[in-house]
Amino acid sequence: MYRWWVLIIRAIPESGADNVLDIIKADFYRIMRGKAFYITLSLLLAFIILQVVTGHTESLLSTNFGGESDSVLITGITAPFEMMSNSDTTLFFLLVFIVIIAVFDFSSGTAKNVLTSGVSRMEYYFAKLVLSLLFCFAISFLMVAVSSVSATIVRGFGGAFDMAFFGSLLRTFAAQLLILFAITCMGVFFVFTVKNVVAFVGLFLAFGLLPQLIIAFIASFFNEDTISVLWFFHFDLWGSAVRVARIGAMGTSDVIVALLIGVFYIAISTLGGIMLFKRSEIK
Repeated sequence: MYRWWVLIIRAIPESGADNVLDIIKADFYRIMRGKAFYITLSLLLAFIILQVVTGHTESLLSTNFGGESDSVLITGITAPFEMMSNSDTTLFFLLVFIVIIAVFDFSSGTAKNVLTSGVSRMEYYFAKLVLSLLFCFAISFLMVAVSSVSATIVRGFGGAFDMAFFGSLLRTFAAQLLILFAITCMGVFFVFTVKNVVAFVGLFLAFGLLPQLIIAFIASFFNEDTISVLWFFHFDLWGSAVRVARIGAMGTSDVIVALLIGVFYIAISTLGGIMLFKRSEIK
């Protein structure tokens, strides 16, 4: 993970890379000193363990909004996959951390102070983006690791911890992480577009909820085979995050499309966010 974001930063001129690293360090220090981080982290861990113990890990956005949910027996070997199928947990907690990382800078005036100290807007954007991606990775990793450990303690591992299990887990985790990174990039794009906590939260939730509502509405009138041919459903990132959690049941073409669309969102949101931020007014 370290090599990945260092390569991004090294694409920026050396002095700019130093500025990005300085902002990341300062933000990380600020976040670690605040109560919001520890409260959010505690809630995340409690929520993961609660889902494992109760066996209710279904995704809120993928159960047709109000459909019946059943408790499942979760063991250490199934817990990571069950939790990855509930990507909503990751996304809702990611929403909180993006607010802590970036949005409050605009409401507090910190963003304007940093930008007047010699930091370029691109450097500032990249710093917030990289830190948000790191937190996205951390949340995703905790979802997998904590769920597996807690399920093993409660019900046992339930299988062999071998290369087959590890390979399947790594493939699923990597595919979903790419989609979650795309959602994170969109979240940061929204931050730098609206620069307001309430507007950001509303826009981020609308980005995830509205496509799901439309899909659920259409699903009530058409059968699944008809829905599957509607190409625009592939652009629903939140739904894709749930689908790739069952990557073994997906066709190769569907996996490739989902990952390419994730890359598309990453590229367009990052480039678009930087361009808009360079032209926007900072109060």
